[in-house]
Amino acid sequence: MPRRRRATQAVKSAKGKACAHTSTPRRRSEKHLLDLPPEVLDAIIDEIAICDMAVLARTCKAVKAYIDPRLHQKMYTRNGTPQDTEGLVDLLQTRPEKLSLVAILVLDEYHPRHTRRLLAMCMPRLWCISIQHQEGEWAHVGEREKRTLNRALVEQPALTKMVFLRNVNLAPEKLSRPDIRLFNCSHLTHLRLSNVDLSEFGNPGHGFFLLPHLLLLWVEDCWYSAAALKRLVTASNCLKSITLSAINGPPIAERMLQPILPHAASNLETLELVQRSMYYPRPFTFDLSSFTALRLLRIEPRLLLAPYGNNRGTYSTTENPDLADLIRRRLPPNLKVLLLSLTEPFGPRADIAQVIFPEDMELMKCLLEQRDAVAPKLKGLFMYYEENMADTEELNKLYDLANSIPVHMGSLGLTDSVDLAWSGFDTDDDD
Repeated sequence: MPRRRRATQAVKSAKGKACAHTSTPRRRSEKHLLDLPPEVLDAIIDEIAICDMAVLARTCKAVKAYIDPRLHQKMYTRNGTPQDTEGLVDLLQTRPEKLSLVAILVLDEYHPRHTRRLLAMCMPRLWCISIQHQEGEWAHVGEREKRTLNRALVEQPALTKMVFLRNVNLAPEKLSRPDIRLFNCSHLTHLRLSNVDLSEFGNPGHGFFLLPHLLLLWVEDCWYSAAALKRLVTASNCLKSITLSAINGPPIAERMLQPILPHAASNLETLELVQRSMYYPRPFTFDLSSFTALRLLRIEPRLLLAPYGNNRGTYSTTENPDLADLIRRRLPPNLKVLLLSLTEPFGPRADIAQVIFPEDMELMKCLLEQRDAVAPKLKGLFMYYEENMADTEELNKLYDLANSIPVHMGSLGLTDSVDLAWSGFDTDDDD
């Protein structure tokens, strides 16, 4: 090779090395999205819409590997579109690698066939399924087909929470005997049922129905028999919270509860009995003095104290001279929050301020004045109201008395609730 050509190649090689040397620091100074701290990156991704997240996942393989688990961990369906429950089943059957990513399922319909097909696939990370039927009747599927599909159902190893809701504006539908099989999840800790007929839960033929780890039971606007409710309450030996709500459904049958609730007396920490009916043909009361673990109680005053004479039931000192002793004998000994329902009477017009029943004022006054004797651990006293609560001088005096103890006192709307953990009421200090 001529000397001139070799020299030219040497110069080009040297220039190439120099360019490579000078460009390297520039590449290293570039910042990549994945170089951010994990907590910052997660905060950014949480603000991104699902559709935009899918676009972001297509930018590069590294981002896709990071986004995919988050993109598929919470999956929704939309009834009446290709993304309904059937579409979700087809997607997971054609892309089985996504089964290991699903943690939460939110279905906006209960389709007896496709819901079973979905639960026949093992999703090892699935911990919550929420079925929220919003429109129309359930698709008709024969009982024989349901039983056949039930044989393919698999135990979801991480499933701990299940919600089964039917729109309150729809007529309640009855869960059939094969439907009960859907709720037989041995790891379930939270179960919420709304606007369905649960009578079939009481069928003695369901010997397999056990929820040994159930901690929270919420039954809302449902129809049920005494046997069905007993089966739900006694399915677990560690039940800590029971909510029975009848705002839009049939009233709570108090006499039905008397032989059932004591099963949970030693563990139950929260009991809420919620309804808006004001007619009580046969007044009835609960003795909750044996519920030693109970910390939060939502109840109507007439269910807490002995009724006298009329439909609603009163407990004035005229009828019962020792109201404090009656309260002490009926209240749970370690109660910290008391929520009193239906303390405000219905008025002829919604725009007229309503006053609290006199006997309920008397009850709250006794609770505050003699707290150390009747409820020494009480930290919160709340009353529920329907529309307009009158701001009376007597009520303001009760607020002042509560502040001096101190007990946190206030009013709540019909659908409001108090969370013991977040509110700070469930503490061991006496401050």
